[in-house]
Amino acid sequence: MASRDINEPQHALRFLDVHEESEGMFLPIQDFETTPLVSLNQAIVPIQTIIPDVKHMIKTVKANSGESEDGLTRDESNSIRLYSLEWQPREKSLFYILNRALRADNRQQLKPWRLFLRLILTALAHLPSTSPTVYRGINMNLTAKYLP
Repeated sequence: MASRDINEPQHALRFLDVHEESEGMFLPIQDFETTPLVSLNQAIVPIQTIIPDVKHMIKTVKANSGESEDGLTRDESNSIRLYSLEWQPREKSLFYILNRALRADNRQQLKPWRLFLRLILTALAHLPSTSPTVYRGINMNLTAKYLP
């Protein structure tokens, strides 16, 4: 996506959800390491009731994907694309719904996400390492939250 195609006010919403972050620590996802690694089509089966448009989202992602230049499998690469895809309305986007489940106190909400999480976290682990500096600008003072 070229920068000229980005609708700044709408696009910025993806990066301004710091107010939704929890103050506390969450329990780890239990038995996650035993979750099998499956295809993207298999990984989305349990979340179809949560995200009715997920099959259409996958078609969109697959139609716009080419060969991976980073050594990822097609399913790994497409899982990252699927997570990154912003749907309309924004609240129906996979990233929005998954992030809400990850931030929830009730860890049971993550059960349907286990296969997808296993796939996308495997994909992220396979990405080549890089060391750029990334800045995130927000319109609030978080000093008290992060400094001792």
